[in-house]
Amino acid sequence: MKALFSRSHLIVLGVYLAVIVLAPLLSSKGYWLSLLCQIGITTIFALSFNMLLGQTGLLSFGHAVYFGLGAFATVHLLRAIHEHSWPFPVTLLPLAGGVAGLLFGIALGYVTTRRAGTTFAMISLGIGEMVAASSLMFPGFSGGEGGLSSNRVTSPGWFGITYGSPLQMYYLIAGWAFLCIVGMYVLTDTPLGRLTALNYEIVTAETLSAGTSGIVIMMAFVGGIGHFTGPIIGAALITVLRIAVAGITEAWPFYFGILFTVLVLYAPGGIAGILAEHKRLYEAGQLGRALQQYLLGLLPFALCAISVITLVEMAYALANTTEPGSAPLRVFGVTLNAARPLGWAPPVIALTVGALLLRAISRRMAARRETVYASLLQRQA
Repeated sequence: MKALFSRSHLIVLGVYLAVIVLAPLLSSKGYWLSLLCQIGITTIFALSFNMLLGQTGLLSFGHAVYFGLGAFATVHLLRAIHEHSWPFPVTLLPLAGGVAGLLFGIALGYVTTRRAGTTFAMISLGIGEMVAASSLMFPGFSGGEGGLSSNRVTSPGWFGITYGSPLQMYYLIAGWAFLCIVGMYVLTDTPLGRLTALNYEIVTAETLSAGTSGIVIMMAFVGGIGHFTGPIIGAALITVLRIAVAGITEAWPFYFGILFTVLVLYAPGGIAGILAEHKRLYEAGQLGRALQQYLLGLLPFALCAISVITLVEMAYALANTTEPGSAPLRVFGVTLNAARPLGWAPPVIALTVGALLLRAISRRMAARRETVYASLLQRQA
């Protein structure tokens, strides 16, 4: 009988487990632990979406419904534990979100899965919008615009753990995330919403919104649809970028749009697909030459990136200025005035030059890649 996990899979799982156990040791700051918790939550969210799209081919625009309803069920149970002093351990509360997501998935899935393709996507979008709107119409369930909040510290838990500290909360999320990853690797399951209500101690109608569904689609595609590790990579990257970039510029949604568009156009397999392609280059003994090409393209790529960032920030400053003839801003330590037409010339010229150089290098790399793949096919034949 075929083993459930191959040796390479066991090594990967072991490394991943070591990473999540040792990650909090890098820093004891609350910001770092909060970031790790969010990565754990979004990883499960993105993996469940990837299971739906990657294994069944069903593109859902309402995936946040199960995520949000599972979270609401968890916070309602948490509030009931406080109110009625129920002896329910907080450690097992994520199961409540899982069961709720399963039940709602059965009820709503009966309607959404009656058609496939574009029809399914549109039905899932309609269901998602209906549930999001209904959540505000029934404040007794959702708490209205303010949402529902509770306190995860109910009583001394197992081994005296109360989950009052961010570190304890992190290990609870990391533990459940690891179990879910293993479980989803083995079985195909219904998209479930869990974990998240305990971390934030508040759930709002935003968790049911189309925006939340859009974020999980971006995570899956950026990481790599069809690769099991893709959504894990995408969830970690998007979560970090959302926090880091949003703290630097208010134009961060535009940069996410650029990232998503570029990857879909030029790397439809996502980051995991890029890694898989370079694994083939390594096996063919051509990775060193590919790295040399990347070094050649590093300068024009940086030139393009800096130029785009400069132009976006200038456009944003100009659109939001309240002083005619003046739109000052600082980009990469340089003070600029977006209201001056000549100030736009340097980044436009730099972007043009960088794009032309990058295009020439990319064509050489594509031709080289085709040659390598042709030789690989000949060897296999």
